[in-house]
Amino acid sequence: GASIIFGGNRIITEQVDFDLERAPPGSTGKEAASDPGGFGVYDGSGVWDMIVRDDEPDWKVALRLAWKYGLDLVKMRNAAKDAFASFEKIYETLDGPEYFSSPDDLWRTAGLLEATRMSFDEYLDSIGISGSKDVQKGTTTEWSWLRAAIAEFIPAWDGITRLVLPGHGSLRKELLDAININNYNQNNSQLDGLAGLVSFIPTLGDIYCVRHGNNQILSSAFRRAEKVHSAMCVNNNTSANDRATEESSRNQVLNHVKAKVTSVVFTDNGAEVWGNRSADGGDSDMVDERNVLFGSYDMVILAAPLQHAQIVFQTEDATGERKSLKLGSPNTSNAKELSRDDSMPPSTTRTYTQT
Repeated sequence: GASIIFGGNRIITEQVDFDLERAPPGSTGKEAASDPGGFGVYDGSGVWDMIVRDDEPDWKVALRLAWKYGLDLVKMRNAAKDAFASFEKIYETLDGPEYFSSPDDLWRTAGLLEATRMSFDEYLDSIGISGSKDVQKGTTTEWSWLRAAIAEFIPAWDGITRLVLPGHGSLRKELLDAININNYNQNNSQLDGLAGLVSFIPTLGDIYCVRHGNNQILSSAFRRAEKVHSAMCVNNNTSANDRATEESSRNQVLNHVKAKVTSVVFTDNGAEVWGNRSADGGDSDMVDERNVLFGSYDMVILAAPLQHAQIVFQTEDATGERKSLKLGSPNTSNAKELSRDDSMPPSTTRTYTQT
């Protein structure tokens, strides 16, 4: 759903670079307009307080931003760099045996859990960004006592600072608030600290989109899966002709089907997946309500919130009798034990809460 992709997103970037073409953000594949792009800060009353154009040299843009936002911009960039370095730890765990039982476990491992437990405004306070509501109210926080003390003895401190740095104290309200309202329709006090950091992190590196549309990523993923499957699953001990035949047949294992999963039945031999296919067997949004068996599989991955997906989980014993799994009990490791244990992971009943 995103309109731009950050180059630091390894999984998506790896997929795009497989067989798709990168394009500048906002590119539609049509001939570019003659006027250069950029961004501006508009005050709502007819005045553009700042305009940065894409055709300006980087040093000029950096100087202008530094002049306007001062040390706050440096602090924000350093915080974003630290957060991104922490986030990259997640990729290291993907290649190992470690798994996470909850999102909190993942963020704790990455060192980002605290940022999820405070608003972005509170996070900005913690790293010393000007414009704190606490300072405006005359109270202090751990980081703001020095500025609050100076403001107490020099009432015109902010005004004096703006003589040197005209945009002093405006990064929070003017730029960061605007970015988050644009991205999430939430201001700094409504958004959590991690989401606010995610909004700012693309300023650290390259951003791009896929030429002719980001929706091509999913189709590219299937093409990549077919290529990897073909390369890894062909028997190297067979002749060249046999390998070509085997490769052709094995590629048919990968199918992309538009359907709705209604139930999963665990048996001693695997897992059966039942559901409704699209009415015409193609791209139609109309669903045939008849319940059909999609197949029996060794492994099934359901990328869906089980609390809300309305999928029925059952076990089937040797006599063919089926019974529903209980949600919320500790489960065991395989289908055979599941059929005896009659349970599902506690994560299936964990409620979602607004942060």
